[in-house]
Amino acid sequence: MTIVLYSLLLIAIGYACRRSTRDNEGYFLAGRGLSAFEVGMTLAATAFGGSAILIASRMIYTLGLAGLWFSGSVALGFGVLGLGFARRIRASGAVSLADYYRIHYGAAAQRIASALIVLVEITFFGLTVKSFALMTTPLFGESRWLVHSEAGFEALITGVFILYTLMGGHKAIAVTAIVQFGIIFFGLLCVLLPLGLFHADFAALPAGFLRLPTAPGAGWTFILNMGVLMGLSGVVGGDVFSKILSARDERAARGGALTAAAAFGALAVAIALLALCARALLPGLDQPELAVLLLGRRLLPPALFEIVSLAFLSALLSTGDSVLITGATVLALDVLKLRRASVGRIRLLTLGLALAGLGLALYTHQLLEIMKFGYTLLTASLIVPAIFTLALAGRRKPRAGFVLAAIGAGLGAASLWKAAPLLAAGFKSPLDPATIGVGCSAAVMAAGLFFPPHPAPMRPRRVTATSHATLDRRSR
Repeated sequence: MTIVLYSLLLIAIGYACRRSTRDNEGYFLAGRGLSAFEVGMTLAATAFGGSAILIASRMIYTLGLAGLWFSGSVALGFGVLGLGFARRIRASGAVSLADYYRIHYGAAAQRIASALIVLVEITFFGLTVKSFALMTTPLFGESRWLVHSEAGFEALITGVFILYTLMGGHKAIAVTAIVQFGIIFFGLLCVLLPLGLFHADFAALPAGFLRLPTAPGAGWTFILNMGVLMGLSGVVGGDVFSKILSARDERAARGGALTAAAAFGALAVAIALLALCARALLPGLDQPELAVLLLGRRLLPPALFEIVSLAFLSALLSTGDSVLITGATVLALDVLKLRRASVGRIRLLTLGLALAGLGLALYTHQLLEIMKFGYTLLTASLIVPAIFTLALAGRRKPRAGFVLAAIGAGLGAASLWKAAPLLAAGFKSPLDPATIGVGCSAAVMAAGLFFPPHPAPMRPRRVTATSHATLDRRSR
């Protein structure tokens, strides 16, 4: 019943924010009026989803404290965003990451970027829905607590996402993110973490489990892979651009990114410590991704466990709505060019994206593979060209052809590296496909710096009577 009431609260917030969706900019970018705090909360809440709880728990439960690099890299990425790039992104005047590519490299780059972003956002929404269903097993005893099948439950929670996102747009996401983040912070840091630290005996952990920065199962190559796969997504991404471009000004954009770095970093550390507590108190779990949730179920009385349950589910809700609005923005403005379309028509596109993500969630049961596919697709293709452009700040940039080649090289290299074990029996490498893709993309972009764009052809000056008179005076 608590979860039902909470879902109704989110829908009510979406209804209350409906006035902010009277035009496209209001629906997609909250009228570019978010404060630094709102930007920071939406960024942190969006990043703190299924992967930051389930997959991070699995990493730390199996590898030790060094598994913190999985989520901690995202916080570091937000820090780089705030210190280096947030102001430039907000000042660009773009409406999305794909539009940023259009501004700097033309329509062809925009088309490719927009197609990739839409696919990434569909993947992330499917990851969120699948994570939601997986979490309900330890939270409620089974994932069919309200309907008669897991598929029905996934469809039901997709409906909740759709209702409050369609009504309130990006403004509803910002408001609900503050509510959701407050519940997450209270449930995890104020309730569950103190109890976990009180009961756990870290001396019972395997040798080396508390080592940093490396550990027996997580060396420097692991850190590199996590920095590329997760850290770069905190610097550049469709959702990142969406939040930064919604800021009221450049100062709010920078402050929001730094706020997100601090808030997300605190939650990442909390999940790491809770996973270590679970390893000490619940060794030998068959599903280590559920370690933190099972820890809460063991330590908390029913009333407090319901609050913590809301914290976990809030994390997923805060991710699902953001990826929907980002995907709809790119699909409407960059793919279909619906600059003046009605908000009702755009809501239909958002609905279509949600149904596509639901289809992906119903099709696959491999949570880790969905996550890796989405993040690899993003990092290997779009992040390096965008970072080069932001870092150079207009002083020097390669030709558009090199940008398209960098996107293709990153995707191609990552795909071949992923397929290498199938093509060559016994092939093993510690490097992640995303790391290989980013390296190849960066090499192409670096080469492109030696071939700057051709200067725009000078148009012949129109000669008028006034210009003739000026020439006559100069000649005299």
